[in-house]
Formats: sequence, structure tokens, C-alpha cells
Amino acid sequence: TNPLTILAGQSGTGKTQLALSYANMLGLSEDNHSLLFMPVSPSYNEPSDVLGYYNALNESYVPSDTGLADFLVTASKQPENIFMVVFDEMNLAQVEHWFSPFISILEKNIDDRYLTLYDGTLPCNNGDAYPYRIKIGENLIFVGTVNIDDTTKEFSDRLLDRAFMIELHKLSFKDYYEMHKGAKKKGNEIQS
Repeated sequence: TNPLTILAGQSGTGKTQLALSYANMLGLSEDNHSLLFMPVSPSYNEPSDVLGYYNALNESYVPSDTGLADFLVTASKQPENIFMVVFDEMNLAQVEHWFSPFISILEKNIDDRYLTLYDGTLPCNNGDAYPYRIKIGENLIFVGTVNIDDTTKEFSDRLLDRAFMIELHKLSFKDYYEMHKGAKKKGNEIQS
């Protein structure tokens, strides 16, 4: 329903595994370069931390170690294939800072979704590999996992308005036992 889905809940609810299972179901994997699993660092403060930056000294684009810029370029060149980025624990850093270009882009019509990496009037020696702007198409899915506890950053309404949030809850052992016991009982009744 939305290009950004956020799986939220307490630690240990299976958010990361659910995101990876979704990718697996779609046939996406890191091995075939259709999935980028990106653990978010608390040190991310701005988009260049996850994307990279233009180096004016050697007139080239320097991608971040996250691999996100390369992944987005690949996805833009293959609009017929699905790609997924999983931002694991995306709220360890302030999302509105490092994810800010995407928040605005995802609000636009699909034909107008372009991520600008650097000023297009500047000379760029590796501009073939890193064009100054990248199309963010419908073939690109963003999934974020977030823990809801006192060690993480809050989300702004601006981000929440542009995301589809699924909150996962842990079952107590008693509730799980009762649910399992009820399912087992129904299974026996069906066999009768």
C-alpha cells in the first residue's frame, strides 16, 4: 500500500525476520543483489551518511559504505525487477535527518520521484556510474524495523504520514499456551 512500511514493536518480536521472509517470498536476496539489508547506525546524522557525497577536489561522487547509492542506481536501471531495502533498527538514529530526502520523494507522484545525489551542473568523473539524480520507481520497496523503547528516537508525524506502520506484539507464554491448546482442540474435533 505504500513504498515505506515500518515494522514496529519490542525487541524480539521477529520484525527483522518478517522483513527478510517477505523479501524471500518475493525471490529477493542479497546474493542476487535485489535485497539490501542495511543496519542503521546511531551515528547517521544526514543523508550523506547513507548515500555518499560529491568530492569537489577530484570531481567525483563518493558513495557511502552502506551500498545504498549503488543499490538505488541498479534498481533505477532495472524497472521491470523488484528491489527491497531493509533499514534494520532505523530509529537508532533520528530518521528525519538521514532519511529526509526520501520522506519528501515518497510523497510525490511516481513520475516525479527523483533522488538528487549532487548538483547536476557540476562535472563528475564517475557520473556514468553515479548520475546526479536517481529515479525512485515503483519497483523499489523500503521496509524499516524499529524498536519501541527508551533507547530509540521518536518518529515525527511527517514521517508517519508517509509510511504504513505495522505494530507487532509479543504474546505472553500463557496466551500462547491457550492459543495453541485451542488450536489443538479444534484440530482433534475436525478429525472426529
